[in-house]
Amino acid sequence: MNRFPKLYFDCTATTRSGLNTGVQRVVRELLEKSSIFENELGIEFQAICYQYNGFYSLEDALDMTLDTEHMFETVDFKYRDIYLCADSFWAAGISEWFEYLKQNGVTIICVIYDLIPIYFSDFFEMDTVNSFSSSIDEVIKYSDLLACISKASKKDLNKYLELNYEGENKNVRREVFHLSPIDRTVRPLPFFGEVQEKIYVIF
Repeated sequence: MNRFPKLYFDCTATTRSGLNTGVQRVVRELLEKSSIFENELGIEFQAICYQYNGFYSLEDALDMTLDTEHMFETVDFKYRDIYLCADSFWAAGISEWFEYLKQNGVTIICVIYDLIPIYFSDFFEMDTVNSFSSSIDEVIKYSDLLACISKASKKDLNKYLELNYEGENKNVRREVFHLSPIDRTVRPLPFFGEVQEKIYVIF
């Protein structure tokens, strides 16, 4: 059955970790401003979380237990849907789903905060470094847009792409948006109007 596309906002790592670092604060604040996404894009916004065997609405994921899992329906990703990850894509196996999303015709937008685990790996546990390194490659391979939080993060990403990639993946679209309170109050992703045009071309 055909339906209008939806914007799915992944909150998996934030929900599971219970942490309150910069990444989690951004996720929670953007979640609070879901109406802005809907007004800007004219599209339904739904927060989602991976739980047990698939993605569920955030509300369902928080309510279910292993015993009640069978009572809930997983998210049904469709062609033309939009998947937005502003969460820790290297945690909770998030990036492992990107290939599946792409195969289902979903537009993938992923926020890049920095590449510190790659360029300053001595400050991290090796498991974190390995997880980040493999995940960033999945993100680059399958994303339609990488949203960098600063010019510096975009510069680091450009450097990484230049050194490690050729062809189409090397040219994955990158944009900068700033995490100032004013920007996030007025519009969570200032370039979304431009992204909307791109998305409608894909539609």
